Parts: sequence; C-alpha cells; structure tokens
Amino acid sequence: MFFLVVLPARGLASTLILGGGSPLTDCYALFELAADVPLSGSSLSTVTCTDGDPSCDADGIPDGVCQFSMRVCAHVPGFPGCRPRRIGEIWLSGGLIPLPPVPLSRERCGEFGRVGVPIRRLKRGAKLRPGKAKLRLKATSKVLNPQRDFDRLYLRCLPSPAPCVDSNCPKELDMTVTSLGSDLDAGWTGAGHNFASADEWNLALGLSGCNATGYPSCTVDGPKGATFGPPLPLLAAGIPVCLVSRFVDHGVSGRANVQTGSISVGVSVVADVYLTAATDVCPRCTGATVGDAGTCDSGTNEGAPCTVEGLATVFGAPAGDDVYPVSGACPPDPGTLAASVALGFPLFTGISALLGPSPCSPMDGPPIPDDACGEGTCTDGVCTDCAGTTPAGECIARQGGIQQACCSNDTTRPCFPTDPASDGRLERVGFSAQPQPPWPDPSYPKTAAAKLAGTFCLPATTVGVTALEQGPGAIILPVTEEWRLAPSP
Repeated sequence: MFFLVVLPARGLASTLILGGGSPLTDCYALFELAADVPLSGSSLSTVTCTDGDPSCDADGIPDGVCQFSMRVCAHVPGFPGCRPRRIGEIWLSGGLIPLPPVPLSRERCGEFGRVGVPIRRLKRGAKLRPGKAKLRLKATSKVLNPQRDFDRLYLRCLPSPAPCVDSNCPKELDMTVTSLGSDLDAGWTGAGHNFASADEWNLALGLSGCNATGYPSCTVDGPKGATFGPPLPLLAAGIPVCLVSRFVDHGVSGRANVQTGSISVGVSVVADVYLTAATDVCPRCTGATVGDAGTCDSGTNEGAPCTVEGLATVFGAPAGDDVYPVSGACPPDPGTLAASVALGFPLFTGISALLGPSPCSPMDGPPIPDDACGEGTCTDGVCTDCAGTTPAGECIARQGGIQQACCSNDTTRPCFPTDPASDGRLERVGFSAQPQPPWPDPSYPKTAAAKLAGTFCLPATTVGVTALEQGPGAIILPVTEEWRLAPSP
C-alpha cells in the first residue's frame, strides 16, 4: 500500500546510544544500532539480543552468535545541553566498525559494521550462558572546554529459546488497518504530507518461535499475500497516482510479542507507480464494503472477479466519486506504469525518530532542506487546515491524514521539525496494548489495539510526483490485532 523507502540510515528500527559520560559531550560521538531494542543499565548503554532474533541479530540465525549491526556517528546535533564541535579524533576499542573520517565539522557517520557476540558455555554439556562484550568510544574535539567524549556500550547475547512444542502457540497475527488516525508524510516541502491509509485492509503475518507459557516473543516469518495492502489511489499535487506495493525478499520480518502486543518489523516491497487519470485513479472492485465480491471496473483485469480489500477516499477527486473500493485483483493498466522502485520502511509500536538537521542528506553532497518554511519555523500543534478531529483531538487534514506540524508563518503548510531552529527532531509514536485474554491464558484468538509508526528517508526518483520527493518520511497506522493459533482461511 504505502510506497516509502528507507535508506541504510536512521529510521528503520534504529536506536541511538549515547554511552554515558557527560551530557555536555554526548553529541560528539555516539553509537547507532540497526535495531529497535530497549536499553538498560544505569546509563542506558546495555543492549540485549536473543540469538536468532531478526530484529537485533543481523543474520537472523540461531547459530550461537548475535551479530549486532551498528555504526558510529559524530558531530550529532539535536541533544539539549551539548554543542557539536569540530571533531579531530575518534577512537574505538572492542569491535571493528568503520569510523567516520576526521576532522569533521558537520554530522557524519561511518559505514555499518557488525560486532559478533557468542553465547558462552562454561563447560561441555553445561547450560548455555549469555555472551557479553564491551565497546569503548572516545571522540576528541579540536575546541577546548569540554574537549573529550567518553562512551561505553555493553552488548549481551541470550541463548535462543526452545521452539513451540504444543498446540497453544500463536501461528498468525492478523492486523486490520483503520484509516481514521492514519497518516503518511513524504518529502521536505510538505506537499506530500497528510495522506490517509485505505480503510479496513488486512495485514496478516506468520509467526513462529514463541510458545504457550515460557517465551512470548514471536519471530515474524513473513506476510500472507502478495502485496502490502490493496492499490492506493492518491492525488499528489493534483497528479493522479495509483500505487501497488509488491512484497519482495521476506516481505515482512521482525518480532511480535503476544504478551505485550508490541511489534517491530521492517517491510520490503517493490512499489509500482502508475500515472493514471483523475477520474479513474485506481481500478475499482464493484463491491460496496470490505469483503464484498464484485468485478474489476477497469485496468488489466477489467471484468474479472474480485473481493473488496479496502476503501480509499481520494481528496480532490470529483464530488461523489471520491471513494474507491480497491482490491489487489484489480491492478492498473500496465501501459500507465511510470516506475518500479525497491523500498523498505519500518513499522513498530515504539518511538521512531530522525535527528536533524537535514537527516536524510547524502554524506557527500548538498544537504536536502529541512522544510519549506522560509523565515518561519516548523512547529508542532499550530496547524489550522483541519477538516475535523480524531477522538484523541488530533487535527485531520483535508487529505484524510493527521496534521503533525506546520510552518509558524504559514499554518496551512505541513513540515518536518528537523531544523535546529525548530526542535531538530522528527518523531512518530506508536503504542501497544496487552492482548486479551492475557498470555499465557490458552484462549485464542487474543485481541488488542495498537498503533504502528515509523520515520525514514526517501530517495530521489525519476518520477515527477511530489509524493515521491526526496527527504524524510513518516507513517502512522492504527490497527486492531488478532493473534491466532492457526492461519486464517
């Protein structure tokens, strides 16, 4: 359904780790872990991973070693009380990770590298014990007072749990997306912001590795179905676009916890971008509600049977003709295909953030602007272009998505607050609730509500569509969860 991209940078379930030390020097250098994991320890500098957990073990294989994928970033803005300074030296011990080149006077990150932490066995036949490693990082500025930043990172690798061996192990997680409260924001200008999801479409994920009573954290084995939702019709800056997102590779991988309802996954798709007509943005399935049987009214499968998989409302479409019952069985005419782009984006129930300024700019090239506010600042909560409000009091934009932040000098223009003059941080917040009846109660299905969120970076494209412009992106999907013992028919 959605079509956004994550570069190998912040945003795809990544965690910034300051490593302790003085807050006055925290921004000199820090670790970035390519995983969405909670931090522990007195200075929040301990990362714990289970061997084979694909959300934190980079090889995703329970082979006795956790592979932590990480990099070092320096001269990082956006931390209160710390002023980035010219960095003259960076030193690391305990792991072989490429370091950013020095000296430097703007934010730079090294390439991602891996640190392997093996499981310990004290003696032959003994119970496996967690593996441990410690990394030390020092960054020295070329400006005195203060001059050095000292950081430590502790890595723990837990043995993989036993697989499920009884009949009460969840095998599938079905999520139904609600358009109310959903949001898709793309690009730095604000012109591609505030689109809503189609309503009532289903994302079903296969589960394994969790068990009925001892281990509630499930491995997501991939999606059910060929596409990430049905085709999505949009009018982006007046240009009609129909997007079809086909799963590639594993499609969806990560973790889902049946005890807490939390989800942390990455999605891989190829997005087919079709440039169509304003009166027929995507083919419709002739049913009226989700689940209705009908036929495709246009496209390559015109006249073929279909089932309505979602209802999309297109802002700017002709009055009375703006609701699209969409189905994966009704793709657009292949002659309207403008581009196919390999994409990846995160979906998780925690906090996702990108730190400014210009967080998605290339390492060696002109920075992408943070916003189109000119002399104004990008400020949360000042947007005035509201068509209504959600039950939580959020501003619903005319496009159907949620207004997050707008320019102080133009409160109808949405923006991302990554410029230091704003708060220098793009953030989206998800949530999870405990599925009921609570695990390890053997009753299924278990149900809960959740919100999936992600922030990420978009690449430049050859398609002249505003919604595909370069810069940051953000997504919010409210869902209802249903945890099942067997795959749905």
